[in-house]
Amino acid sequence: MNSNLSLQADLVPAIRSDSNVNKSHTHPIAGSMLILGYARVSTKHLSQATSIPNQVARLEAYGCHKVWKERASSGDSDRSEFQDMIAYAMKAAKSQSVCIVVSERERLWRNLEEQMIVLQHLYDHGIEFHDLAGKIEIHEPEGRLTTHILGAAAEFQRNLTIKKVKRQKAEARDQGLPLGKPPFGYQLSDDKRQLEPDPNTWNIAKEIVNRYLQGEGLHRISSWLLKTHGIKRDRASISRWLDSPKISGHQRYIITEKDGTCEKWVYNTHKALVTPEIEKSIIQRKKNNKAHCGNNQPLYAVSGIVHCKSCEVGINWSNQKEFRYGRCKGKFPKKCPHSGTVRADRVEQAIITAICLRADEIAEAILPPKGDRPDPEILKLEQQIQKKKQFHKENGGDGLEQDIWKLETELAHMRNQIDARHQNNERNNEVIQMLAQPTFWDGMSEQDRNLIYKDLGIVVWVRGREIVSVEL
Repeated sequence: MNSNLSLQADLVPAIRSDSNVNKSHTHPIAGSMLILGYARVSTKHLSQATSIPNQVARLEAYGCHKVWKERASSGDSDRSEFQDMIAYAMKAAKSQSVCIVVSERERLWRNLEEQMIVLQHLYDHGIEFHDLAGKIEIHEPEGRLTTHILGAAAEFQRNLTIKKVKRQKAEARDQGLPLGKPPFGYQLSDDKRQLEPDPNTWNIAKEIVNRYLQGEGLHRISSWLLKTHGIKRDRASISRWLDSPKISGHQRYIITEKDGTCEKWVYNTHKALVTPEIEKSIIQRKKNNKAHCGNNQPLYAVSGIVHCKSCEVGINWSNQKEFRYGRCKGKFPKKCPHSGTVRADRVEQAIITAICLRADEIAEAILPPKGDRPDPEILKLEQQIQKKKQFHKENGGDGLEQDIWKLETELAHMRNQIDARHQNNERNNEVIQMLAQPTFWDGMSEQDRNLIYKDLGIVVWVRGREIVSVEL
């Protein structure tokens, strides 16, 4: 069976751990039966007969004591309400008779494999299963056979629907037709084959673009939309809308194939909300926002290098100009026992002090001591060259000259590498001595200081207001 079915993974351990499972499978007395209902739709674009309110009304009229409602695909194995209902039913079945009721079998599943798993769980717990067309005897061989046949037919119908939808989407892509929900400011034409401006939201959409280009933040734009026009849009949806090529008059299709995912563009398919110049301005504004918010560069000098010694997590920093304060990120259930805040300027003072105190130590670690012994690899090569030259001088031979030349070339390359390493170490020493000067840090931006701290591998440990240690 398919191991990725979350229902199987969630429910099987509960079944195995239950030692009081009802295996008698006797028919329950109607008066003492707990009746549970389940209503599901895939999308909101359904007929009135299959809508959630209609299903709930029919289930309540049948006598359901509790009804679970969900909007999800029948092929989705991770349906939270469905799993909650099954878990509730199995728990209640320990003390009373339980029956699960749906308006149609297709509301519960259209996947034969999942159906077999769920029915086995219901069978093991003595839970009855009804739909409004009639009772299904899952405790009898004939009823289980009928259920499996109907489940196979439902899965076949669902697979045909998926195949039809994929074919229609491919045809729409080839013709450059719109797919999915129209973006804000647009609506589908009468023939559903083109996007056209929505007279109710077109001017509002233009105002959103103007406000964004004038420097207004996405949060403020979202609040303005809600207060002024009663339109609820969060910052993430507005940001995605600004990135959409549809507002520039183009269609973009995401095509998933066996060998990967690709994009297909069809240009100038409908009226554009923004001109190419405005589109470039939006892209530039987004780049500036990312740089300012620290996606490309850190915002504070001590970002990412200070950690709480007690919780071993990072520090949240306040956005104050004069003194920036940091507090441990540890929250419930691992709440930090130290409620104090540490100042960023004092952390930087501790970092610079540690660099000044350890400058000589770091320089000695990276620079070789005077009178250092030669590299053993170089000594080995020199001895080999000397032996081959001696042998060639005494015995002659044309092949040895080429071997000697290769060894000498390798020796020269190794010496060049060692010289370059020594020069690099000397430059590093000069840089460290320069960093040890307190005046070096005057006038440097926080982003540049943070990059230097991270290049040096600095980690600062704090405990509340106390700076515990600075590691280099």
